[in-house]
Amino acid sequence: MKSLAVMLQWIGKVLGFDASYFARNSFWVSFKNAVGMMVGFCLSIAFARLASKTAYGQYTFIFSVMYLINFLSVPTFNFALSQSVAKGYDGALIQATKVSLGGSLLAGLVLLAVAGRYFFLGDPNLGYGFIWAAGFFPLLMGLKTYDHFLIGKGRFDRSAQYAALGSILTGAALILAMVTGKGVVMLIGAYLLVNGGLNLIFWYQAWRMRRNQRKDPEVIKYGLYLTVLGVTAMVVGRLGDVLLNHFRGAEVLATYSIATVIPRAIQNLMQNFVDVAKIKVADRNHSQLIKAMKKHGWKWVALGGITAIGLWIGLPIVIPLIYSNKYNDAVIYGQVASLALVLWPINTLVGTLVMLEKKTKIIALSNFLPSVPNLILYPVAIARFGIWGFVGVNLLSWIYMTPFNLWALRREKDI
Repeated sequence: MKSLAVMLQWIGKVLGFDASYFARNSFWVSFKNAVGMMVGFCLSIAFARLASKTAYGQYTFIFSVMYLINFLSVPTFNFALSQSVAKGYDGALIQATKVSLGGSLLAGLVLLAVAGRYFFLGDPNLGYGFIWAAGFFPLLMGLKTYDHFLIGKGRFDRSAQYAALGSILTGAALILAMVTGKGVVMLIGAYLLVNGGLNLIFWYQAWRMRRNQRKDPEVIKYGLYLTVLGVTAMVVGRLGDVLLNHFRGAEVLATYSIATVIPRAIQNLMQNFVDVAKIKVADRNHSQLIKAMKKHGWKWVALGGITAIGLWIGLPIVIPLIYSNKYNDAVIYGQVASLALVLWPINTLVGTLVMLEKKTKIIALSNFLPSVPNLILYPVAIARFGIWGFVGVNLLSWIYMTPFNLWALRREKDI
């Protein structure tokens, strides 16, 4: 252990960052994502070999609609929550959860209306699936505040352990549901029962970890502000899946989902590294953030480039091996979609640093700049070009957001 600590100190001196901090917390981040990725691969194999493309497409569609209206649960409260907890406001957990649960109940009513529509259209599978979603939405989305409380506390170990347990139990439940062959209703029910129940337990455990009752007078105002600004981005984030199902059908949506499942898993892994970095610099001023970006920015670009190259080479081997020849058409879509990962790490990190500085007008612009064009382009591009239109619009948005995000960080004051 002593030799490892010495080696980490040496690496930190060479590369110019706190290697011990990142090694300690990144271990748990990597553990969480490794378990999640392994479970995801097992589920991918199960979906490819035990479920039809239609069933998988419907399963993906239901979750896309859920995340399409997830803005009602005020998910961007989580960013404000982790920042508040990092500053010592443990009472922010209760503040954020109350608002999130209230919004989640409203989202449940919306999902009931969607369920009614599909019963009217004569599709009971989707109808019952959305009833499941409506009933469990508050537990699934409203109680996710526990994880960002843990991140704010710097308890990446506990966050990773909870996530790993959830991944394993979810994977087992879904595979069991597929083996029984009961279709999309059973799949949705299994997922929601496991994750809703676990969220309730995990939130209670986080609540017990509070060390004070201090409430952050800014967390609700800032969290609601971020949510209002992020509504368009959150809707756009899932709109493409919904439109792809609408214009091209569940099987095409299944192909796109398989094409992007590995790039998305890698993206989630890198997001956790961004979360680790965020807590490290949460209390720094503007000049310190600029200095950190100048020193470490190239490393995030290199991380994205190496990742994209690895996926371009590996996907033609991995997709047929894991998902069978049924999804060979997903390979080229996955390769092109993975090119976005070249710019994703640096864009996400810079955007996070801008949010830490609470430049409210610039944050507003950063939400609307990619979202509004995508909102306009998605229906046209997907209707005309299908998956290629979806992938092309996403790549374009990452390209033009890079110079904007760098400009936003360099500005010392808000607009």
